[in-house]
Amino acid sequence: MRQPANPSSLWPFPAVLRLLAPGLLLAAAAFVAGCGGGPKDVVSGTVKTKKGDKVQGQIIFRSSDGKEASGGILDGKYKIENVPKGDLDVIIKGSPGAGSAGPKPVIPNADKGEKPEVGGAAAAGGVAPNKKYETAGALPKFKFDGGKKENVDFELDP
Repeated sequence: MRQPANPSSLWPFPAVLRLLAPGLLLAAAAFVAGCGGGPKDVVSGTVKTKKGDKVQGQIIFRSSDGKEASGGILDGKYKIENVPKGDLDVIIKGSPGAGSAGPKPVIPNADKGEKPEVGGAAAAGGVAPNKKYETAGALPKFKFDGGKKENVDFELDP
């Protein structure tokens, strides 16, 4: 008497899937991770006085519809992700203790547990910017098209 055929030997796809599974998993992981492209809509740069002093504090980019992105300026450097698109007002505020012993940097998104990328309180230094930069319009508007990383440096009156 003859044995019935094994259905799994008639259909080759399980063997093919076993061979392709690792590649499919890697492709899915790359898709979820964005292929390592990193964040978009990033603006970074430096903030210094015309005398060359590095500024310490906070920088804010605000759109006309009220969307904003902000981050800390430590030792004259900043980096902000998810900056809104359009013509943006630039506001720069000093942090408590800037220019004195034991500066206390403004930490972007501290309420979310994030830490600054540039230095720390012990490594941070710099001067507070002129108070006039704490209002919109003191600096020219910055046009950001988005979808990229852009470097923007600011030079302020002391």
